[in-house]
Amino acid sequence: MSQVFVKIENYEDIKDIMELAKDRLKQAIQLLEQIAELKQKEDAELAAWTDNLNEISANVEDIDRALKEQ
Repeated sequence: MSQVFVKIENYEDIKDIMELAKDRLKQAIQLLEQIAELKQKEDAELAAWTDNLNEISANVEDIDRALKEQ
C-alpha cells in the first residue's frame, strides 16, 4: 500500500469526505438490494400471470375443440 501525505489542516476535511463517500456507498448498496428484491417480486408475478394465461389458453382450446366435434 502506498503512503499518502496530506497537510494537517486538510486532514479533517479529507476524513469528512471519506465518511461521506462511505455513507453514500452504503446507501447505493442498499438501494441496489431493494431494486433486486423488487425485480424478484416482479419476475414471480409475471411468471404467475404467464401460467394463468397459458391455463386460460388451454381451456379455450379445449372448448373450441369440443364445439367443433359437435
